[in-house]
Amino acid sequence: MSKSFLIMLAIVNSLEHKNHYLFEQRISIVNVIDEFKDYFGLERMTKLLSINTGRYYTWKFMNNCVHPLREVCKRIKTQQLSFGEQRIIKSIVTDTKYPNWGISNLYYNMLEEGKAFMSLESFRKYANFYAPKRKLPPKRKNRHRVGIRASKPFEKLHMDVTIYRPLDNTRVYIYFIVDNFSRKILAWKASLKLRADISFDNLKQACIDNDLFDNNTELIVDGGSENKGAVDGFILSHENWKKLIAQKDIIFSNSIVEAVNKIMKRAYIDF
Repeated sequence: MSKSFLIMLAIVNSLEHKNHYLFEQRISIVNVIDEFKDYFGLERMTKLLSINTGRYYTWKFMNNCVHPLREVCKRIKTQQLSFGEQRIIKSIVTDTKYPNWGISNLYYNMLEEGKAFMSLESFRKYANFYAPKRKLPPKRKNRHRVGIRASKPFEKLHMDVTIYRPLDNTRVYIYFIVDNFSRKILAWKASLKLRADISFDNLKQACIDNDLFDNNTELIVDGGSENKGAVDGFILSHENWKKLIAQKDIIFSNSIVEAVNKIMKRAYIDF
């Protein structure tokens, strides 16, 4: 052991905050003890360096108490999360039962179940440490399907009937045919009866006004009786036409014409 080391050791022993300095140099002290303990003995080396054997073993195996994020021993920074709390966070973010849960959802679920208590910021830091490649939940807007879209006018038509009750409480059936591409009302009728021949007359009028008899057109309707009978006869007599029932032949509803129904009743009739 060099003379300069002994001189430095004597200086350290005379310092007011000796223990703090020794702790900062604990790795070097452990290395020196490991190098010479076989020659001088462990107790003599620890006594020479002003520590006991218990502290030597504590410093030697202190890697187990290091904070995983900041690499700071919990004995120094006691306000850090306990290792039990860290294990809870790790088990939550790696649990296969919650593959697409967001960090905030996992955090509040943990609080509700009373597993641990901490700030959301702390939970997020540990969650990102233990599961850095965690799959994020898909954005809600990406889950919406693109509805029915026509590429040109009169390619797809929507037909529907809505009920309106005036002040005398009678039922007025309003028939609409709407173009998918332009959202234009091509034809409409109002009647006190709900019948397929009225729907057919309305469809026929839309074809006359827009010269659609020979057009390749898909007619989208619901499954009501007013869309059968004469309407089916018209479709059968025109091979270039095709009738599709919403939510049966196609997965989408007849929402385009239903939206027109609502607008007409709320903005133009109910006033």
